Amino acid sequence: MTKSKQRAAGPFRILDYPLFDMAKIVSLIHANIVDLAPGDLTPSRWRVIAHLGERQSLTINELAKLAVLERSALSRVVENLEHEGFVRRSRNAADNRSVEVSLTTAGSRLYDKCSTIARDQIERALDILSDVERQRLRDYLARVRANIAGPDSQRRGSAAE
Repeated sequence: MTKSKQRAAGPFRILDYPLFDMAKIVSLIHANIVDLAPGDLTPSRWRVIAHLGERQSLTINELAKLAVLERSALSRVVENLEHEGFVRRSRNAADNRSVEVSLTTAGSRLYDKCSTIARDQIERALDILSDVERQRLRDYLARVRANIAGPDSQRRGSAAE
């Protein structure tokens, strides 16, 4: 019996699941970011703003994958952000059937404010770790992500970022 099979024996308990702890950490950090951010920000809206702030524009499909949102939920978020003047939608120049989303000037200002808050929250969460421990954590998480993504990750639509 392999070690992973031995560890998996016994009843499943969500609180024993290490990645559940990661989900809680991400949720807490997102909650802190939106609590400290200006305006009506939610974790979903923050993820959309953050990904658009790091790239010039993204298609709806790319943005849904990166922001970890179903397309229908993403459409509502983008519609609201567009109505508030933070994003704009336009046709993809290379593929007229595809829609791209990008930040407006107001959206870029919001990203700048919120990314500072996000950086501070992440640093606060990780300040108990040395530089070596931080690098190990990144390495471990990259290995887990690569393991779960596997060769058929494109078929499942999982993001490798």
